[in-house]
Amino acid sequence: MCLASRLVVIGVLFTASTLASAAPLFDALSTVNVATAPTLPANPPGFGAAVIGIGSGNSLTFTTNLTAGLDAASPGDEFQIGQVIFNHSLDGTTINYSVNFNYAVTITDQASATAGTVNFTGNISGTANGLADTVSSTYSNLALSSTTLTLGANTYYFGIGPSDALVTSTEGVFRLLVSNQPIPGGPAGVPLPPAAWTGLLGAAIVGVQTLRARRRATA
Repeated sequence: MCLASRLVVIGVLFTASTLASAAPLFDALSTVNVATAPTLPANPPGFGAAVIGIGSGNSLTFTTNLTAGLDAASPGDEFQIGQVIFNHSLDGTTINYSVNFNYAVTITDQASATAGTVNFTGNISGTANGLADTVSSTYSNLALSSTTLTLGANTYYFGIGPSDALVTSTEGVFRLLVSNQPIPGGPAGVPLPPAAWTGLLGAAIVGVQTLRARRRATA
């Protein structure tokens, strides 16, 4: 193996080892409260699903979630906050609905057992028909109460992950992006190439530059 290749491999292995050892692990727990718009729901009373009527005997169920051992090492991990499920009646009336939701997501840093909470709020609206078992939805006003939490020796950064729409025969899904580095795109969480690749590329460049310097010194 030539010297340049050896330097690149050493740099890649060192960078990968450093990233692996620095990974902050965390647990995530979501709770939820809901209200018919324009009422804004208060903080959730506790863990468990919330059910709200939307008219003509139909209702929506907002689920919660608990996941342990997620990895915040950049580019981070994705926590499924909860789902929205349409519970249909046998009434054939097409209704319009609008519901505000308030998810409280508690993040616990495993290393220090320190916990903090960030709120994910927004609105879901659309139409539904119980007898036909059809529903449509649009999300709006999605927001986070904070984009960072410092827990123990680790700082966690948050972004709103991709949300699946509630449509006929398919549940809606909310997601939260969590990383130990600022999330590209800010709270909206616009995906960019993982930061890890940037580190690997940097290690390779350092290896090539070192080889060139040595060649100049012996020329």
